[in-house]
Amino acid sequence: MSAVFGSYDEQLENTSSMSDVADIFRTHCSLYVTWSDSRSVDQSINQSINQLINLPSRRKAAQQENHKLEEIQRELGRLDNLLTADVQVIRTRIEDASRHYMDAQ
Repeated sequence: MSAVFGSYDEQLENTSSMSDVADIFRTHCSLYVTWSDSRSVDQSINQSINQLINLPSRRKAAQQENHKLEEIQRELGRLDNLLTADVQVIRTRIEDASRHYMDAQ
C-alpha cells in the first residue's frame, strides 16, 4: 500500500487542474476502501480458521463433560435406588409399629 500511496504525492505534484486532483484523490480513496475491506475479510477468514483449529479441543472438552454427566447420572440413579430401599424399610417399620400399637390398645 505504501508504494501506491507514495506515488500519491508525485501524482499531485504533476497535476495542473483541480479535476485531476479530484480524480487522483478518488482513485486513492477507493484503493484505501478496497484495502480496508480486504483486511476485514482477512480478519474474518482468520477467525474462521481459528475456530476450525480449536474445534478438536472443544470436541474433546465436550466429550469429557459428557462423560462426567453420565457418571453423575449413574451416581444419581444409584442414590435413588438406595433412597427407595430406605423409604421402603421405613414404611415397613411404620406399618409394623402401627400394628403393634393397634394390638396393644
